[in-house]
Amino acid sequence: MTTGLSTKILTRDNLPAYIAAILQIEIDTSRRLGETGYGSPWNSENIHYDLPGKWQYSSVALRGSELVGYLIVSRWGANLHGHRMGMIIDLEGRVKVQIAQALYRESSAAGRRDGLEYFSAIVPTDNAATQRYYLKEGFQQLDGSSLDWFIEGKGFDGFIDGDILKDREPVPGEPSASYVYRIDIRKAYL
Repeated sequence: MTTGLSTKILTRDNLPAYIAAILQIEIDTSRRLGETGYGSPWNSENIHYDLPGKWQYSSVALRGSELVGYLIVSRWGANLHGHRMGMIIDLEGRVKVQIAQALYRESSAAGRRDGLEYFSAIVPTDNAATQRYYLKEGFQQLDGSSLDWFIEGKGFDGFIDGDILKDREPVPGEPSASYVYRIDIRKAYL
């Protein structure tokens, strides 16, 4: 792991210490990856928005006292779902992988303590780097026959087109076609 890297759960209480850094990463990442690869940058309202389990399972990565990455997570049924992951964009690729692994390890550990099973994530079809990361980490890309697990369980308002999950009502400036990935946290990120 990257020297000096630590992680912890993001809570309502510690969010004020990190919100400015999260918002800056959102702006930088959206600018770098674009609308179809990442979407519009989240604002303070998006970050503060309550989701089931968000403040028990989301995590932050720190180098010293500097926030270098975050993973916004919610719970659905016996599963976790990653809504947004971001990190300082100018870091080396291997460091970004280490930060992502540390964030997933922290959030997955919290989920395992509560008996949760899977971690899911939606990745825009135009974000090849994140797709490669998930596959290398052992996530399974759900195909058309297994996407119902996600749509029905999470209550996603979309439809399946082959192996792609599409929004019923696309939002301008946001990705509307994505792949869905999942990993069994009872066996991964231990």
